[in-house]
Amino acid sequence: MGEVVADVRQVLDIPVFTISSTTVTLLTLVITGLIVVATVVISRLAQRAVRNWIGSRGAVDSGTISTIARLVHYLVLAIGFGSALQTMGISLGTLFAAGAFFAIAIGFAMQSIAQNFVSGIILLAERTIKPGDVLEVEGRVVRVTAMHMR
Repeated sequence: MGEVVADVRQVLDIPVFTISSTTVTLLTLVITGLIVVATVVISRLAQRAVRNWIGSRGAVDSGTISTIARLVHYLVLAIGFGSALQTMGISLGTLFAAGAFFAIAIGFAMQSIAQNFVSGIILLAERTIKPGDVLEVEGRVVRVTAMHMR
């Protein structure tokens, strides 16, 4: 039995590739994969818990609940994927420093998308527009039937 464990350990310690002087082994890849899967599962559970907990209070509408649940989802994913990258030996500080340049370029390219995203969160949080309201959008009269984030 001890020989089998030693053989499995030897296979898991096989180097796959190297990232900036950190050798990534099969074990590292397995642990990283488990972290990613756990992150997705925890994110779904956290969203469900937020919806149930806030929804049970009754004073908050579904749009606000969806907004909070989605923000919790993003937070859990950011923490989990950051942990996975750190496990593989990718320094998040270095990654953020290198990514700052690309973030600025992408920020300019996606400015309208980011504005629409933030505007959507503000509308859902403030509840200035709610289902049943009638609006005029680009010369067309429309009725709001539902509001939620995808």
